[in-house]
Amino acid sequence: MISIDAQQVVTRSQLDSALIRRKTMSHLRLGDALVQESLITEAERDAALAMQAGDRRKLLGEILVENGAVTREQVRQVLAEQLGVPTVNLAQFEFDPRALEAVSGELARKYVVMPLYRTDTRIAVGIENPLSWEALRELENWTGLKVDPAMATRADLVAAIGQFYGIVPEAVAPPAAQRAAAEPYAEGTFSIHLEPGETPGRMRFRIEGVFAG
Repeated sequence: MISIDAQQVVTRSQLDSALIRRKTMSHLRLGDALVQESLITEAERDAALAMQAGDRRKLLGEILVENGAVTREQVRQVLAEQLGVPTVNLAQFEFDPRALEAVSGELARKYVVMPLYRTDTRIAVGIENPLSWEALRELENWTGLKVDPAMATRADLVAAIGQFYGIVPEAVAPPAAQRAAAEPYAEGTFSIHLEPGETPGRMRFRIEGVFAG
């Protein structure tokens, strides 16, 4: 796999291109993508799915990490390479003031999400878990805009939010040693679909085969 660091986007035009490119990619479920990359076995995927069935609050990636089947970095690699989610370098990105105004500090701190840029109908955001449907749905409801997520590291997100909105509370941004069970990744039955139409396309969320958004 190519390192995520080598794929990070730092400009709006690069991110636009990455979001458009994602429309052409096949949409695998996370568990299937991890198996395809030989990072986990089918048995490990199925065992994690069985555990998830007993507790729907758990996300598949979180379960697999806790089980030691895969690392968080490997999950991020698959999200980027197989699911086409772009990664943005917030330290170098030039933020759009209109996007910053569209999202409240409270919402940015609550979900540890950073607005990147916006148009009249869409807003791109940096977020640690780009398949966090709850965060993306609330952002869409708040802004009235369609949301295009890009991955960003928690450290970069906390720094950017602190710079533009004020310090992220410790409860939201715990030390790395305390985050082992608190950093969810996409569950195996969750996928993002971008529909043809307005660039970069309409995004819909699917959970257990049911579309939302």
